[in-house]
Order: sequence, then structure tokens, then C-alpha cells
Amino acid sequence: MRSLSGQPDGPDQFEQQGWRGQLARVERWYRRASDSLDPRCIRADEEIVDFLYAFFHAAFHLRDWLVNSGGVSRREIDAVFTANRCLGFCRDICNGSKHFALDPKRHDTARIGLIRAYVPPLPGSSTSGTRPTMLAFQDHDGYVRFVPIDELLRDCMTAWREFCGHLTQTAQDTDP
Repeated sequence: MRSLSGQPDGPDQFEQQGWRGQLARVERWYRRASDSLDPRCIRADEEIVDFLYAFFHAAFHLRDWLVNSGGVSRREIDAVFTANRCLGFCRDICNGSKHFALDPKRHDTARIGLIRAYVPPLPGSSTSGTRPTMLAFQDHDGYVRFVPIDELLRDCMTAWREFCGHLTQTAQDTDP
């Protein structure tokens, strides 16, 4: 980053926070998205979907933060995605919601569907509605895999916590 005089400045806020700052943002979006799925939570359907997309975008882009900070290699991060199907689904949701459609040459997933379930009125309320509950991932051969949203959120967060926890532990082990 450069100051107004054109001279190099110190690291910006994002560089200072590094991948740990992005992981903290992923954790916050995870809580918001998970909380919004609770039927007792009064949120508009669109707001719930926004929280879900925000989580998947933040969670997918943690990979860039890890690589760009020098914390891991692109090969290592690719191995994490290969080992954790949930992160592949996360990638597909992120790319599909960002680019309108998934590139069939770059993704196993051809289509993603959001499935909603009826939510009856809570005691003392007359308002009922629907809640997003499941995602359907269709591959190019037509096979559809149904994944509960809360499970996918939890699995993505678990995968990142384990991987980043390993990085933190490795760094502590190598410190003098």
C-alpha cells in the first residue's frame, strides 16, 4: 500500500490480520448462518440465504488467504479440498453464486438447488413459512446428492478448524 505521497506505507489492515483474521470472519459468518437456520429465529428467507452465501464465500476464500500469506502452498490447499468434499461443495456454491453459472470444465457439480421445508407457526404466533434446509448438488451425469445445510456448514467449519489448528500447532512447534 502507498501513502498519498506515493511512498510505500506499512501493511494494511488485512495484511496485519492475515489468514487468522479471515478465519475469525469465517467463524462469525458460521455463527450467523447457523443461528439464522433456527426456526425460532425470525428472519426473512432472503436474509437467511444471504447469510449462507456470505459464509460460503468467506469460507472458500480462506484458501486464498492461506496461500497468499505464505502459510501453505497451493498444492497443500488443493489437498485439503480433495480430502474434504464439503469444501468442494463450498467452492461450488461460492463460484455459482458469484459467476451465475458453474464452468463444467472446472467443476464436478453441474447444478445446485436450494430446498426449503415448511415451518409451522411457533406457539403464540400465526406466522408460518419456509426455511432453507438442504442443498442438492447435481453432477454432470445427473446424480443428485442431498446435503443438509446445517451439516454442510458444520463440516466446512470443522475442516478449516482442523487444518488451521494444525498450522498453528506446527508454527508453535518450530518456534525457538
